[in-house]
Amino acid sequence: MSGFSVDVPCHLEGYEMKVERHPRGGSHFEYDASVREIGGSCVASGVFLADADGRGFFEDIYVSPGHRRRGAATAIYDGFEAAGLIVCPSDRLDEDGALFWESRLSAKKAEDADFPSPAPR
Repeated sequence: MSGFSVDVPCHLEGYEMKVERHPRGGSHFEYDASVREIGGSCVASGVFLADADGRGFFEDIYVSPGHRRRGAATAIYDGFEAAGLIVCPSDRLDEDGALFWESRLSAKKAEDADFPSPAPR
């Protein structure tokens, strides 16, 4: 099954993001994202699952150890939101994911923005 490229901005200077969308049964889609240093190697990747309305969650996200705490995961999440997708916390977060969302939710509340509840599975 082949996908097609989706335009998702990468708001992290010196990096670029590539995203491909694939059908995943019914009216659901899988978005495979990768963040690379411009002219370099992949430093982060993620799999986002969404319904036809673009509401979903990251089933998996990985940032290489040498690039953690530098904004790569935030750039992925922000890029997906800027592209019009609704990013919700997964109901299966590991410890790093829970800390990431705690920080993200605090920042969103500070901006006084509405924030979506976890996506149903």
